[in-house]
Amino acid sequence: MVVQTGLDYMRLRTLVDCDTMDDEVGKTLGPFQDCTSNQAIALGELSKPARAEVIAASRTDAMKLHPKYSSIGIEELAAEIAMVRLAVGMAKHIRGRVHVQVNPYYSYSSDKIVVNALRIVQLFQHVQPGFDADRISIKIPSTWEGMMACRTLELAGVRTLATTLFSMAQAVLAAEVGCTYIAPYVNELKVHVETGYVDNAKLLPLCAAIQKYYKSINSPTKVLPASLTSVEEIFFLAGVDHLTIAPGLLTQLTQPYAGNVKSLFDIAPTLPIPARGVSFINDPGSYQITFARDLGGASHIKLTEFACKMFPSQAANFNIEALSGICGSISIACWVVVFSPQIIENFRRGSADGLSLIFLIIWLAGDVFNILGAVLQGVLPTMIILAVYYTLADIVLLGQCFYYRGFNLKEELSPSATPDLFASNGTSDAERNGAEHQPEPTETSSLIPKPSGQAVNVTGQLPQDRTRPLSSGRRQSATSYHDIFNTSVDGTHLSPATPFIEPTTDVARRRAQRARRRRISALQSIFFNLTAVALVCAAGVMGWFVSPAAKSSSPGPEPLAMDVLGQVFGYFCAVLYLGSRLPQLLLNYRRKSTDGVSLLFFLFACIGNLTYVLSILAYSPICHGGSPEEIMGHRHRAQCRPGEAAALYGRYVLVNLSWLVGSAGTLLLDMAIFTQFFLYHDGKVDEEEE
Repeated sequence: MVVQTGLDYMRLRTLVDCDTMDDEVGKTLGPFQDCTSNQAIALGELSKPARAEVIAASRTDAMKLHPKYSSIGIEELAAEIAMVRLAVGMAKHIRGRVHVQVNPYYSYSSDKIVVNALRIVQLFQHVQPGFDADRISIKIPSTWEGMMACRTLELAGVRTLATTLFSMAQAVLAAEVGCTYIAPYVNELKVHVETGYVDNAKLLPLCAAIQKYYKSINSPTKVLPASLTSVEEIFFLAGVDHLTIAPGLLTQLTQPYAGNVKSLFDIAPTLPIPARGVSFINDPGSYQITFARDLGGASHIKLTEFACKMFPSQAANFNIEALSGICGSISIACWVVVFSPQIIENFRRGSADGLSLIFLIIWLAGDVFNILGAVLQGVLPTMIILAVYYTLADIVLLGQCFYYRGFNLKEELSPSATPDLFASNGTSDAERNGAEHQPEPTETSSLIPKPSGQAVNVTGQLPQDRTRPLSSGRRQSATSYHDIFNTSVDGTHLSPATPFIEPTTDVARRRAQRARRRRISALQSIFFNLTAVALVCAAGVMGWFVSPAAKSSSPGPEPLAMDVLGQVFGYFCAVLYLGSRLPQLLLNYRRKSTDGVSLLFFLFACIGNLTYVLSILAYSPICHGGSPEEIMGHRHRAQCRPGEAAALYGRYVLVNLSWLVGSAGTLLLDMAIFTQFFLYHDGKVDEEEE
């Protein structure tokens, strides 16, 4: 073979593998022996528009296969299927094996690694039935747990590659468990994720020392260095068993070969190799100590960075994406039950006088416009579902108010709020003045004095009042559906033990009602309210965890385009929401009471609005553009440009601003109503004690 290029020279000295899943590289720069990959490489390849069909097909397959692999989410399964599809495509352009990596988050669980590896092998048969299983190699992180998983898989006939290897101790253990390959990382992972970072302690000599050690013990494990950043590093490793090279470096190797770099495999190893009797497989404690001490702890740190820095923490994703879902679920739970306490309160009292009818009508109008705006703007599904439910619940509560009060939009003050007790009793000024001139009672005074010298009949009426109905002191509701449908006659006066005298004042009637009503202490009331809130919030959290959204790890981007009509409706409903609370605040102020208004009604409304706002604000921008950046030597557009994430988040907030203003503003006004509950509580207690 005539050596003309650097690639020719490397193929003469070693087996060259391609570190990519781009089959065009295999076509143009091949042939290659093996093909290596990882999640970052797969992401870069799947980000290309030409791979949209692969993503769609993988999602379809994941939906079908998920019942069989229900231990993982559909998105994770779809990602694995997509990686297998890419690997099958690359297998056409290589002579050897395709290397597919397990989920890095399983690095410290042998059982999960084994299950993941076997699933990948099975997926190859699903994507291409009859695919040669011997051409599949599973890349596994070189943790202790990963090495034990390699041992199990190799015994089962599955080829493995111990990746992210940084020390001789790991190499010794890899040979003992029977790994087919190891992948020493020449450069630590920071060089691929931190711009401008240079690894000044490259592990080129380690690769040569490991290969010499393996030959000394007749180990079949092959050395396959990875994480290269320059052509010079590649030439230093000429003579290694395998060498995986990224597309950018492969292109540079097509230049004429200068032959000015001497390979480390042509000189004596600069690092000592272990004695033949060194073993760690049955002594995990000794292995952990040796590995932790290697290079002053640097090797252990580099391995940890593989799971902690190269691949973002799943917990971090949970904190953003799941927070939005959980808050939205709690908000839905609160709004599902928010009207129940008020409906029950109205039913128990047989009245809806505590609520402002104008408040409910404006709230209903706001919810109608909320539906229109949410649908036109295409906001979060949670927001649309809530808007529809708000409207239905408003109609139910409004119907109850009309049932008890009739079609009367006039706000009438409850008699309990009228300070003049004589006026509430229907007593005239003349009668009041007469009462004031009555002589003070003495020991000889009659227990039932005659009022102003006039006779009183057996019904307790004055003679001139015979034409007035006995119940004239009670508020009539002839137009109320409640009175129309409930016209039963009270027959208690037919008893000889019960006088035919009705309570002549609303105050007396209220006092009788309070005497029959069960009184609950403040502590019991607080405990009941907190328990109700806790149960509803727990139901919301549980609802999210059992929903399919909890298992989805890659939500699609939210639409950030402005719909003019949707925005107009959105802001209009925000104004209505803010205005709806004002009639209720004014009614409570005029009555100097919150009697008839359920505390839980507004408590659930506050929590619902608060979690609703949080579900919108908990948003992680998904960048669609940006200057290409390198990850593991592969250029793709997964990273955000400087300031791009902030700009996307700002636009997202702007699109949803009307809903944020409506909910946040209503939350503040509901807190004002809460203040009225505490301000008028003392007055209510005093009134009950009278």
